[in-house]
Parts: sequence; C-alpha cells; structure tokens
Amino acid sequence: MKIMMFAGAFALAAVACTHAPDHTPAVAQIDGDQHVVVRAEAGRIWWSHRAWTEPHELWTLPSEGKVENLVVTRVVNGFVVSFEQNGAAWSGEFGEQQEQARKTTQLAKREP
Repeated sequence: MKIMMFAGAFALAAVACTHAPDHTPAVAQIDGDQHVVVRAEAGRIWWSHRAWTEPHELWTLPSEGKVENLVVTRVVNGFVVSFEQNGAAWSGEFGEQQEQARKTTQLAKREP
C-alpha cells in the first residue's frame, strides 16, 4: 500500500512539473558606465541599474504571452527598449533627461 501511494504521488508530481507555466523573465542589458538591466516579468517591463538593485516599472505589457527578442539600446537622452509579443513588435523610450513628470514614453507598436 505504501509503495502504491508513493508511486501515485510521484506520478502526480511528474505531471504537475510538465504543466507548470514558464516564468523565466526576458532580460536585456547594457554593460559599462551606464549599466542598465531591462526585464519583462509579471506582466510588466522593468528597469534597474543592476540585476540585484531595485527595479522600476516602465510599462504594462500590451498583452498576455511570452516576450521575445527583448533589446535595450543606448540613445542620446536615455534608452530604447524593443521587444516582440504575440507576433507584434513594440518599443518605448526612457531616460534621465526627460521631464520629471514624464519619465517614459508610451509603449508604441512598431510597423513591420
């Protein structure tokens, strides 16, 4: 009886592990003096100076689904973040030189 219960518990655990959703965040970063880490996680895009420092929310993701091809690029007044989600390409800017009341741009859908 104990062997049957153990085998049943093992089988249930194996099934649960194969159906667990993928919670691996998409991450992009720029190294150097202006080190920046951008990640897509928990339905939002976040940025921080280092992976272990406090993250700051940039945008809510436009839809549900996996974020792919996440890229952060340095520009004159800050950074451009671009990614793809559900077949659509998106981008937005953030940076230190923008008005205090508006730290980020709206997330915009990029045309193919």
